[in-house]
Amino acid sequence: MLEDTDATIEDVYTSFGDDIGALVEGHTEKHKENPWEKRKEEALAHLAKADAREQKLVLADKLANMRAIVRDDAKYGEDLWQRFKRGKDIQSWYYHAAVQAMSDLEFDAEAVPFYKEFEDKVNQVFGYEE
Repeated sequence: MLEDTDATIEDVYTSFGDDIGALVEGHTEKHKENPWEKRKEEALAHLAKADAREQKLVLADKLANMRAIVRDDAKYGEDLWQRFKRGKDIQSWYYHAAVQAMSDLEFDAEAVPFYKEFEDKVNQVFGYEE
């Protein structure tokens, strides 16, 4: 979450208070020195155990990412993956794993349309998992 911005966690607490600060901090990568795959594995393990509020926050972030990927995939095709630190196969693993980690949201009336859109876009771009 914060890793995509210039803000610090202190900035979030100051601007939005303790509740939102704790929510954002819960899904901000802690060990940026670790390899990408290890950081993502840790984030996914945390996400699978997170409460619905935190999962919804992550869902909003990941859905925005997938909307951009779908748009850019239509425009650039396979060249799109050149701009990522990891290729399409690794991105596929990560996004499919995120769908699984948040699968409880499929039964959350508030989140289900967004969860289904996320799942559909992941399958559209990366194909269905076998």
